[in-house]
Amino acid sequence: MKSKLIFMLLTLFTSVQVVGQEVKDSLAPKFLWGITVAPGLSKINTEFIDNPDITFYDYKKSFQFSSAIGFFLQKKLNNNILLESGLLYSSIRGNESYNSKNGNKDTHTFVFFSKTTLKYINLPFLMGYTYKNLNISGGVQIGYNISAYNEFNSSVHFNVSSGARSSALFEGKSDIDVLKYSFDGVLMLHFNLGKGWLMGTKFYYQLTEEKNNFSRTKYFGANLSLQYIINNKN
Repeated sequence: MKSKLIFMLLTLFTSVQVVGQEVKDSLAPKFLWGITVAPGLSKINTEFIDNPDITFYDYKKSFQFSSAIGFFLQKKLNNNILLESGLLYSSIRGNESYNSKNGNKDTHTFVFFSKTTLKYINLPFLMGYTYKNLNISGGVQIGYNISAYNEFNSSVHFNVSSGARSSALFEGKSDIDVLKYSFDGVLMLHFNLGKGWLMGTKFYYQLTEEKNNFSRTKYFGANLSLQYIINNKN
């Protein structure tokens, strides 16, 4: 009688555990969502096209501060594979300087400082693999340009009719024409810090190309990515 009672209690306890686990699993969210903040550095690279009327030389470029903020959405397909998307507001910047010579008019232009700022609304589409606390994901992101402008400081030197040299200084800020839509390749690495926090690095490279009669331009960069899962159940 005593052994039967013990068996019944063990059976009841096991059933309660199984039912409790099923309820817990059923309450797990189908999608994980949260906010992301990503400060970093970006660079804009210009390749000048050969032109018989103008020659470019002494081209230099440097990194500038960039950033992204928004929210993300994750869907786990199984314990290891996940899909991620979201909506981000991104700001990409780059500094450049160069000189140019106009052969026909014997005019030299010295661009001492040219800072380009591009602002996008980004929609990423990523697939990732999770191993323990490490998550690696990659894919593409579509960017819709909402602002593009250039801040510059330059000097122009040219010949006048008397044969003397003259010069003029220019500085200011102007809007620039860019493609309305941009496509980037993306690679992200994140570490799960626990309690819904993820930290890692995001690398991106522009796949589309800005092109005019004188140059081709692309941007690339890397951000420190910090994510917080709002509906985390762990």
